[in-house]
Amino acid sequence: MGTTRNDWISRLLGAWVTRVLRHRRLVIAGFLIVAGLGLAYARSHLGINTDTSDMMSAALPWRQHYIAYQEGFPARDRNLIVVVDSPVPEAAAAFAAALAERLEAHPELYRSVFLPAQHPFFERHGLLYLEPPALEALSDRLTAVQPLLGQLQQSLGGSTLIELLNEVLVREPARAVEVEPVLRALEAPFQAAAEGRREALSWQILLGQERLASEPALVLIEPIPDSTRALPAATAIEQLRAELAALTMADPAAPVRARVTGIVAMEHEE
Repeated sequence: MGTTRNDWISRLLGAWVTRVLRHRRLVIAGFLIVAGLGLAYARSHLGINTDTSDMMSAALPWRQHYIAYQEGFPARDRNLIVVVDSPVPEAAAAFAAALAERLEAHPELYRSVFLPAQHPFFERHGLLYLEPPALEALSDRLTAVQPLLGQLQQSLGGSTLIELLNEVLVREPARAVEVEPVLRALEAPFQAAAEGRREALSWQILLGQERLASEPALVLIEPIPDSTRALPAATAIEQLRAELAALTMADPAAPVRARVTGIVAMEHEE
């Protein structure tokens, strides 16, 4: 029985090989056509997805909640964060704003660019986030320098400030204690100017907000990843670093340091 089956299989294979050899050109052409159709199908239907969050089924309840969270708060997830440090808060804020403007010119790479500190809500209600002692200290400081602020509002500039301080010290020596913090803040810029250097003066620190110097400005960026690539955020990160380099080169003396972090940046490095 086994021999008969083997003989039958042998004859069948022999017949197949004979026919292939007899019509070899037609067989080769047929295989080439099938291979081409297979390649076309694979190119249009097959691919890779390097987004690790898609490894779990979107039908899972917790995944549905996570997807809803992502859609509701896009700036809080899958983002790049630029941390801008400076001893002069205004310099950090200006750098962050300039960076955001540059990035918004590339909507094909970035879905959103968000500056928390410059959001209208925080500009209007930002003082509500201060601790009560800090808020009371700021209120006292503003009350003390209110006459100076009223005159500076008419002509904001360094020369006007010096003239006002000189007037206070000459005409009202008893108020010297009130303006002493202002004089201390001006000491470093004046010393730098005497040495031929430039040192920026922070009006916020001048008004007693020294703690702001240690708080960085943040830029939250939601890139558009290309999940068909092994490094889906590579183009967005390269463009971001190019914009940072261009801003730094535009004013090398600016007291600003910018760093890139965030979930997307860490995954890219990993």
